[in-house]
Amino acid sequence: MKNFEFYVFVLVLVSLELIATDAQFTCFRKYRERKGKEFCKGPLKNRKKFNSPETCCAKKGKGFAVSMVKLGGKNKFQCMSCSVLKKTTLAPTFPPTPEVTTGLPEWGRWNPCTVTCGYGWRNRYRLCDDCDKNHFNYVQSQPCLVNFYCPMDGNWGNWMGWSKCSADCGGGTRTRVRRCNYPPPTHGGKNCPGPGVKEEPCNEEPCKVDGHWGSWSQFTLCSATCGSGTMVRTRTCDNPPAQFGGKQCNGPPYEEKRCKNKNCPLHGGWSMWGPWSECSVTCDTGVVTRTRTCDSPRPLFGGRECEGSATDTRDCTANKQCPVHGGWTSWTLQGRCNAPRCETGTSIRSRSCTNPRPRNGGRPCVGRSYSRETCVNDENCPSKR
Repeated sequence: MKNFEFYVFVLVLVSLELIATDAQFTCFRKYRERKGKEFCKGPLKNRKKFNSPETCCAKKGKGFAVSMVKLGGKNKFQCMSCSVLKKTTLAPTFPPTPEVTTGLPEWGRWNPCTVTCGYGWRNRYRLCDDCDKNHFNYVQSQPCLVNFYCPMDGNWGNWMGWSKCSADCGGGTRTRVRRCNYPPPTHGGKNCPGPGVKEEPCNEEPCKVDGHWGSWSQFTLCSATCGSGTMVRTRTCDNPPAQFGGKQCNGPPYEEKRCKNKNCPLHGGWSMWGPWSECSVTCDTGVVTRTRTCDSPRPLFGGRECEGSATDTRDCTANKQCPVHGGWTSWTLQGRCNAPRCETGTSIRSRSCTNPRPRNGGRPCVGRSYSRETCVNDENCPSKR
């Protein structure tokens, strides 16, 4: 009777899952129980879906599942054995056939369901200390259902675009929002964690500030202690100064006006030079002169007289050269005595008319260019004792 109730319970779970999901079933060609764990392998016909577990199990199916939940290991899936359907189709006998006593230890209490919500599994073990708890005779597994509609926590959707900044410059803020709708929380699930609105600063660059002039200063003293001069006053573009790309002040930063004190001493200045005079000679080199006057301007109000000379001279050359009379050079030394040995003869000395040479019609030198003197040739002459 207990086994019958168990199979009915399983069939109810399968029916509820089918109704809730309106799903198609995946059929597996292999069902295994190993070390107390149940799993299926080899989805039939490229994972084709069947309309009911019976359709799957009537053919080559050994196990079925609503969704493909993969377990640890390659090609292992969570499933339910087709033997469950076959046992539930057997009509129970009344009174039920008494169970055969095997002499095995009593079963312990069922462990909690492996899930806190939805469809899962639970186990129970024989109450023994030295038996293999992984042997199928000492462990039982059965499906369990907890809270058919599972709570689903909300999840944020994507952030929407940023709003327009609240200020064009100088620092503003902009915001963007997101919705807790991907999916929204259902069946008591948690709301999305964190804020749904995000704010950040924007346009933090300073605003442009155009410059404006400050007040004018007082005029300075006259630039000249006598005569005409100027006075200056200034202003500064600092009320406020131009900043962050703002425009500079228009107009000049200073202003001038003329001023005059007592007459200044006027120092004398030379006039232009007059024309040159004629050359002072009619031949060769002489001089010419020119003059100027201290009247441009004349010295006034205690001014100084002109400095320098009022006359300027320079050499000049006449149209012709002056005659140059010839002049003798100095006499040369007396020449060699022109006589036989130990006899009397003559020696000669000379001069030339080249100091200077006569030119430009000048007179030649007066006199002879050589002279003779008597001499004795005593070279190698025997001496008298």
